[in-house]
Amino acid sequence: MTALLQRLRAALAGDYAIERELASGGMGVVFLGRDIALARPVAVKIIRPDLATADLGKRWELEQIALRLWPSASTIQGFVTAMFELVEKHRLSFDQVKKVRVFMNQTGVDMHGMFPRYKGKFEALLSTHYCAAAILHDRALTLAQFEPARYNDPKLAGFAAGQVETKVDSTLAGVQSIVEADLADGRTVSVRCDHSKGSPENPLSRAEIVEKFRAYGKGALPGTRTDESPPLPKHPDWWPQDLERKLATVHKTEDCIVFVSGHATNVTTIGCLFGSNDLILHDVLAHNSIIQGAVLSGAKRLPFPHNDWAALDKILQENRSKFQRVLIAIEGMYSMDGDIPELDKFIELKYKHKAFLFVDEAHSLGVLGTRGFGIKEHFGVSADDIDFAMGTLSKTLSACGGYISGKHTLVENLKYTAPGFVYSVGMSPPVAAAALAALEILEAEPDRPKRLRELGALFYHNAVESGLDTGLCQGYAIIPIITGSSVLSVKLSNRLFDNGINVQPIIYPAVEERGARLRFFLSSTHTEKQIKDTIGILIEELNHLKRNPVFKLI
Repeated sequence: MTALLQRLRAALAGDYAIERELASGGMGVVFLGRDIALARPVAVKIIRPDLATADLGKRWELEQIALRLWPSASTIQGFVTAMFELVEKHRLSFDQVKKVRVFMNQTGVDMHGMFPRYKGKFEALLSTHYCAAAILHDRALTLAQFEPARYNDPKLAGFAAGQVETKVDSTLAGVQSIVEADLADGRTVSVRCDHSKGSPENPLSRAEIVEKFRAYGKGALPGTRTDESPPLPKHPDWWPQDLERKLATVHKTEDCIVFVSGHATNVTTIGCLFGSNDLILHDVLAHNSIIQGAVLSGAKRLPFPHNDWAALDKILQENRSKFQRVLIAIEGMYSMDGDIPELDKFIELKYKHKAFLFVDEAHSLGVLGTRGFGIKEHFGVSADDIDFAMGTLSKTLSACGGYISGKHTLVENLKYTAPGFVYSVGMSPPVAAAALAALEILEAEPDRPKRLRELGALFYHNAVESGLDTGLCQGYAIIPIITGSSVLSVKLSNRLFDNGINVQPIIYPAVEERGARLRFFLSSTHTEKQIKDTIGILIEELNHLKRNPVFKLI
């Protein structure tokens, strides 16, 4: 154990900390790594190294155990990448290979080349000898291969001990590895790895990512594949951070933070940043999450008439001096009515009264602006004019979650103080990847939001010309049809569904009873025919329900 501890110290120097403990029955080791989900330091205490993989295997995928959080992780990750590429590139079978030589730097050899005859899971996991044999024989590297029944197989154990060599190459550094194989036909083939699979320089292809997600529950580490599809950036564990950077770029802000829930984004952000000495002014039709955040904060809360910046100005003139800080909260597009505020007027009030401006762009991103980048682009204002640019991932971005984009100091503050971030799980990599892909499509195809606005205008004008009540709608992507009755709205929704039209009713208490409605969401993939047919069927079914009692008293 003393020699092992020395190797661990050498491998972990700089990036990790390691300390020695005295424990009953022998010495324990503490690894200080990083928790993937929470992105913060985490200690994993190992009293018996031979049980380490069994414990960690319940919590992380093999790649994260063996190739990322384990000692000398980057070096063995490079070796595994090279080994898979060698097997795939030359279509090698176990019986074809007479000898395997693995070249690493000194630290890599000290850590991973010392176990040609391994004992237990711990040493098998560290051993390049066993990993080479397992990859060559099974064309895979899974948790099941580190069970005694597998690593004690005489065929694998014999190959690892007698046919795999690990040598030092002083020209190699860090992750760099070379793998050579002598074949039965006399040839020698080799592969060099300078960047491990999944790194920014050697990203997974889309096909590999799909394969990886399908195999995730099995703990599989897929081999190298050749695919011409554009790669998604970096390792899956980094996709939430890539999404944050992309969102900050789209919003032209310094930084961004993503949360696992859009509702929780507003609640936790407003709730943690404002207090009893502050005033929160919000549109009377603001989303429940804004209101709940204001309630949680303990600040004084005052609603102002919908989109009425003049009324807000008057409220501020009468109340601004009574409070330390003031937050003005509005939406980029109101979810129930499909209308938008005069953003430039609210920005004027922000500066006039020294207030913060919070804009919820849940429904405006992907709709407003030349490229669909939201209400700021629509009005041509600077990102610096808005203190909190909030959005969700569940509308245009087809995923789940929310975000706050703004100054770096704001984002750093939230990352350390917002309960909905600090005490919550991290965003799932597949969810982040889906949102990131949608954002890239939006960025690359500005015709999509343009087409959406055209279809929204078509639906709106056809509805108005047909005598339907669209309320405050301005004809973008959300088109309400006001029925004035919750019961009528539900029955109309059901009849439309029977006609192949999926539209949800919005009823009391989400809106006032007299404001009960159907709320149509349009997408850029709808057609003019679908819209015209929908209007026709809507009028027919609405008239039918009006001619017949919605309910009877018996």
